Amino acid sequence: MKMVNANFKIEAKNVEKAYDAIKNLSECKEAKNFQLAVQAFGWHVRKDGDGNFSRIRLIGADEKKTKKLFEKLAPFVTEGSYVITADEKDNETTWDFTVKKKATPKKKDEPVGDEQTSE
Repeated sequence: MKMVNANFKIEAKNVEKAYDAIKNLSECKEAKNFQLAVQAFGWHVRKDGDGNFSRIRLIGADEKKTKKLFEKLAPFVTEGSYVITADEKDNETTWDFTVKKKATPKKKDEPVGDEQTSE
């Protein structure tokens, strides 16, 4: 899996809550902070000057781990955030963080939300 694009943010006020949501998962029980917990899932996040985590980068995750991580983080991710990944055949999946606060994977060319295609 590779990352294609992302617009991702967890505001500083939500970082501790996001960490609490994942710190007891088997992948990151040894992680001492939010960054290390996310890294245990194969992702790297960076903090901006305001304490928000506003950058994300793939460092070695698979789709199963990514789904588990994003589902737990979804309630704390800023609405409108997304991460687009692609598999080895370049089939894209968009992880869309919506008002429902779920990380919803959508395959490329699949309608998003209530969108309908017109023909």
